[in-house]
Amino acid sequence: MVPTRAAVILPWERPDRQDASRAAEARLAEAVGLAAAIGLVVVHRSILPLRAPRPSTLLGEGQVEKEGAAIAAQQVTVAVVDAQLSPVQQRNLERAW
Repeated sequence: MVPTRAAVILPWERPDRQDASRAAEARLAEAVGLAAAIGLVVVHRSILPLRAPRPSTLLGEGQVEKEGAAIAAQQVTVAVVDAQLSPVQQRNLERAW
């Protein structure tokens, strides 16, 4: 059985807090661990600072493009976004990636 290649993406809404970097790294590590626990092979992980959440994708246009390129380059088949997405945001990210 071929392992499923995954990306774990953490949109982070608190980039201005002093301890935000450590908190974001800890949360990303937890999400990566959970993905690995269900058999996913995490080949890409990233923390994306959010200035203003967008209704269409949550992420900014540049972030969507950058993550899409990384997902394609790493041949990722599953993207795990550690955030609450609306159905519209999920659909738009699926289409973009």
